[in-house]
Amino acid sequence: MLFDQPATLAPATIAEWHGICVAALDNERARILAAYSAGAIQSYSVPSGLLGATKNEVNDYFDSCTQELDLSAVLNLVAAAEARIRLDAEIRKKQAPQCALAGRLAALFAAADKSWGVSLYENGILDAWKDHVGRLTDLSQSDRDRLRGAIGAFKDVLKLRHWVAHGRYWTLDRSIESYPPVSVFRVVSSLYAALDEAARLGGVPLFPCSLTA
Repeated sequence: MLFDQPATLAPATIAEWHGICVAALDNERARILAAYSAGAIQSYSVPSGLLGATKNEVNDYFDSCTQELDLSAVLNLVAAAEARIRLDAEIRKKQAPQCALAGRLAALFAAADKSWGVSLYENGILDAWKDHVGRLTDLSQSDRDRLRGAIGAFKDVLKLRHWVAHGRYWTLDRSIESYPPVSVFRVVSSLYAALDEAARLGGVPLFPCSLTA
């Protein structure tokens, strides 16, 4: 399947898939609206829920389809990022005690019953990376803030992932429209770039560690 190896999945691959799917939805919307205008609707040619629908209802239906597709793209972006971060940490922790970052990661995994129980934030993997940035020498405060900000920004999109994964039964602090795929794409891409830069500046293996980018 297209997304079978999320840890090696480039954000651009998900963005391209999303664009193809959006274009297909737009074409189907246009086909059904044209059929309505021509009075050529057949029961087999439209979703059952659109039989007898008005043009506004058709547009509402496809707007909802696009919104669900956007959510799917965001979920894939976040899942791919989490997989890459976690697998990188699993490999990187084996470098302890030569490296302070690896040592911190090794301690986190040793304290967890299961590897997936290690959190990303709340004294987890990405907080270890933020501490690593704090230990970098010859780095201006503005660059330090930039790297830590890019690492921290991913925490916000994790909220949307949790909301989808756990049934959408509570109200989000921000609307889902606040998380368009293009924005999440930028957050994930900036996160990867920040981790790679922090690794390079700290003289440790580049991110992702021993994974195919």
